[in-house]
Amino acid sequence: MTCAPWIPGLTVSVVKDYQTLFARGYGETVVNSNTLVTEHTLFQIGSISKSFAATLLVKQMEDEK
Repeated sequence: MTCAPWIPGLTVSVVKDYQTLFARGYGETVVNSNTLVTEHTLFQIGSISKSFAATLLVKQMEDEK
């Protein structure tokens, strides 16, 4: 599988009951770098952690109704 030319690479993982069922990297760490992404590649997630935190907070508030 190849990624779109503007996407350097990505990792897909499926975890259930604390066990990794599938983990695989696709593409390159940097476009045209020839360094492949693996399931062990670390990515910088930038500001997306704020979205995760907000979603978890809203979910928690909904569950307490």
